[in-house]
Amino acid sequence: MSQSLAFSPRLEEVLRQGDYTYVVTGATGWIGCATLEMLALALGERFSVKVQAYGGRGGVLKLTAGPVIEILPLATPAPRPSKPTILFHYAFLTKDKVVQLGDVHAYSKGNLEIREHTLRLASTMNLAGMVLASSGAVYDHIGHKAREADAGIYGQLKFQDEEIFADFCHRRGVPLIIPRIFNLSGPFINKFTSYALSSIIVDVLTGKAVKLTAAHAVYRSYVYVGDVIELAVRQLLASDSAKPVIYDTRGSDIVEIGDLARIICRVLARPDFAIDRPPVSDSKADNYLGSPQPWADILSRENYNLLPLRQQIEYTVRYINTCLATKGAEG
Repeated sequence: MSQSLAFSPRLEEVLRQGDYTYVVTGATGWIGCATLEMLALALGERFSVKVQAYGGRGGVLKLTAGPVIEILPLATPAPRPSKPTILFHYAFLTKDKVVQLGDVHAYSKGNLEIREHTLRLASTMNLAGMVLASSGAVYDHIGHKAREADAGIYGQLKFQDEEIFADFCHRRGVPLIIPRIFNLSGPFINKFTSYALSSIIVDVLTGKAVKLTAAHAVYRSYVYVGDVIELAVRQLLASDSAKPVIYDTRGSDIVEIGDLARIICRVLARPDFAIDRPPVSDSKADNYLGSPQPWADILSRENYNLLPLRQQIEYTVRYINTCLATKGAEG
């Protein structure tokens, strides 16, 4: 699995030879785990002394690349690295927590606490740059038209984070990279039922009929988690400005959700697998797609080819299948 999540050889060499240390918040989440996996492969035996990881609570995390890393509670003070540090900030209560908590104020308070803890953490570092994972949901806030009941508050808080950390980095004269992530794929995907991609994969793997409830067209464009991380780090290391670099992520292909289900069935060698869906009208299409610019300019400048959709699905299937097999083995 590790080899499906790695920095490009050129960037691996830059990170291996560089004098940076790395701090990852939200380390046990999807993008956090993927970033740690990629850093572990790039840094090798120096990983344990060059990387600190923070989460909502303490513990340990075993990476498939080999190392075990301690997860420090974000709210707990800990010794900070003195060397120039790159901060990957992914800690955030995701929008499904709005429903779980049942209280918008509690949800907002939780994310404000994460923000304050991270600002305090960053203020003690010799900060060299920051990657802040944002979301396409910011447009629900900017456009005052939430796609879902919980997307509005989620997008609002994400947008506030963009502004606050942009000001923080500007005052310190360090670069900030903000990818607004729309549709993601790849290893360490979590909350399988929360995402269409993983939900469909799980249904096919477990032999359940795929149920698509949308009676309207639903268009998505997936980007591999490794590509998002690779390109963010490239932009960060190339930046000589404290002005934030903000861009939407967008895959090479736009796919309707029914077609996505059929591709997944073919990848899993089940081309005739049952897909249950009501008749589809295109009159109210759901287009959750990032803007093609400046993303296309970044890809062109880097001469970078995104992982094709089918291969994204294959890597995601491989990870989910391993998770399901492990869960089954554990009873």
